[in-house]
Amino acid sequence: MLKKLFYLDYRSLAFFRLFVGIILVFDFLNRFKLIDAFYVDTGILSRSDFISNFEISWKISLLNLNGTPFFANLLAIIGVIASLFYTMGMRTKFFGFVAWVLLLSFQNRFPEVAHGGDNLLRILLFLSLFLPIQFKYSFDKVFSELPEVEDKYMGIPAFFAFLQIFLMYFFTFAYKWHPSWLSELDSVYLAMSLDIFTTPIGKFLLNFPFIMKVLSFMTLWIEGLGPLLLFIPVRQGFLRLLAIFLFLSLHLGILLTLELGVFPWACFAIWIVILPTEFWNALGHRFQMKKDENYGVLYYDKECGFCKKFCWLLRDFLLIPFLDVKSSQESSEAEKIILEEASWVLIKKNEKLLRFDVLIELISYSKISFLCPILKIGFIRSLGNIFYKILSKKRMSYGVFINTYLKTSPKKEGLLSKALVIYFMLLSTAWNFEGYLGSDKFDVSTPFTESVFLVGLNQQWNMFAPKPMRNDGWPVIEGLLKDGTTIDPFFNKPVSFERPEELRTTVDGTQWRKFFLNLASNNKNAYRLRFGRYICREWNKTHDNKLMEFTIYFMTETTPYDPNEEVQIKKRALWNHYCFKK
Repeated sequence: MLKKLFYLDYRSLAFFRLFVGIILVFDFLNRFKLIDAFYVDTGILSRSDFISNFEISWKISLLNLNGTPFFANLLAIIGVIASLFYTMGMRTKFFGFVAWVLLLSFQNRFPEVAHGGDNLLRILLFLSLFLPIQFKYSFDKVFSELPEVEDKYMGIPAFFAFLQIFLMYFFTFAYKWHPSWLSELDSVYLAMSLDIFTTPIGKFLLNFPFIMKVLSFMTLWIEGLGPLLLFIPVRQGFLRLLAIFLFLSLHLGILLTLELGVFPWACFAIWIVILPTEFWNALGHRFQMKKDENYGVLYYDKECGFCKKFCWLLRDFLLIPFLDVKSSQESSEAEKIILEEASWVLIKKNEKLLRFDVLIELISYSKISFLCPILKIGFIRSLGNIFYKILSKKRMSYGVFINTYLKTSPKKEGLLSKALVIYFMLLSTAWNFEGYLGSDKFDVSTPFTESVFLVGLNQQWNMFAPKPMRNDGWPVIEGLLKDGTTIDPFFNKPVSFERPEELRTTVDGTQWRKFFLNLASNNKNAYRLRFGRYICREWNKTHDNKLMEFTIYFMTETTPYDPNEEVQIKKRALWNHYCFKK
């Protein structure tokens, strides 16, 4: 019974890998523009200052080894490369581990800009290290000749995936147990009124108060009751698909109305991984080619291991499983053609195709056949044949390279691996209970706390809970230059306290938005001081007209409970800073 409930389809696992990998690529690319401010010694927080005053023990970061921009950029580049290899399923577990270590490194180096999406992405990547995500639609499957597997995977890591889904939404629901969600139903209105997050679609929906109330009700109860559909043993495929549809719709709505970084995308991934076998079977009947002897037989050079793997790779990725792929030794006619033409050959009833024409024909069998007219254009076809000839000359070397560096052996789930997964499952559960109940009632004590921070399982699903905050706003920095002129030295523009039309675009991205919101909260003088020093350094190293002093303001905008009331804006001085001693 449990195995039937808590299985994962290998195709879902592959799609999960692709989705998480793409998110990772964009996450690491986004880090490049943040490096100078957050991840180097010349930024807001140097390593020595961070380690001495802000670091949490056992939160590892390779960025603590070196504080130069070169090193941080190098790690980000490696992160992008590792994420691409992980996405393609090439040495999947190794590059997944590399990407996980680097993701931890960037998130742990400056926790003040971390958000819920960072937490979820980190946990999903960690979870994927234990899941068999490389057995379908991957280079590992072809290069390493991984064994064919049945559709359903049943193991302790699969149960961990279901448990993480349940924990995330159960505690989200529990944190939101408040009149704002239960009876007043003003939570979505309050959330959509936070202009620092809200998209134009979200602002448009504010014109419909009744819809706001309906969405408040639906959000809470989908999060509270939706995951329970996964644990009903009857009509399992249908109920799982229903739960997935409800939550994908919920997170699509969030994506369209609120700018929350990678959070909605990571939420898509956590539901993709549990897509049931029925979904893929139905999709397969529609998208895979049907068995037909008119497709012919694709022959490869029997001496070329790379050629064999490449043919299999194309068959997998083009979703043409019925294509017959054989070694040249199985056909004297094919062997003769391959020796004479130095090319693979597709033999059909009335024709024999070579080089780039083979690829065009294979694509014509697939669901991307619309590309064929483009590929048949004269100069593109000629370039394709030239490229094929160049590759074919080195094909033996490619095989040696693959066998030496890219071939991997799948490891069975041993006792230690299973024990580790169970341990992390218990840790994840206990950590969520401690966050909700408080450490005075439920304490995850040492050494278990250290284990949580070490692997990045720390999590708290209290976004917009117990109700959405009412205060947002925008930063203004009023600086005085040596010649007496005033300027905003951070945004490098004239000082203005007028409300911008779009608060969402006043700062560049999710991390800066999180930083300024944290800066405006209480007890943040330590960060305000260091941010002040950073502003002085950045301005004065590039301007002859030196910055002498400035004040950081936050224009706080408070959402009224009554939409008809006027929004109140309060000018708050957060910090006065002098760049030179008086």
